[in-house]
Amino acid sequence: MKVNGERAKSGNRVMPGDTVELVKNQLLYRLSVLALPARRGSANEMAKCYEEDAVSQQERQELMNKIKEDRKQMPRTRGKPDKHTRRMLRERSRG
Repeated sequence: MKVNGERAKSGNRVMPGDTVELVKNQLLYRLSVLALPARRGSANEMAKCYEEDAVSQQERQELMNKIKEDRKQMPRTRGKPDKHTRRMLRERSRG
């Protein structure tokens, strides 16, 4: 997690106007802090306190589409891959 381009520590405070970058499930989220809530509340209330960068959303969607296309290229097996199939998968991932 980064706040304003610098690695964040647990004691860092976030203020309105800060930019927060975080990685969740290998996907990048770039958020702008709009306001700080007065109390801890629901996810709906928190969603009003930040805004995601449109470029970040587009990059993440492109990456997800690329991952889906890569998965379609992988050979399908009926169950757990056997020794021969595992070797083929390893060779494809290297090259």
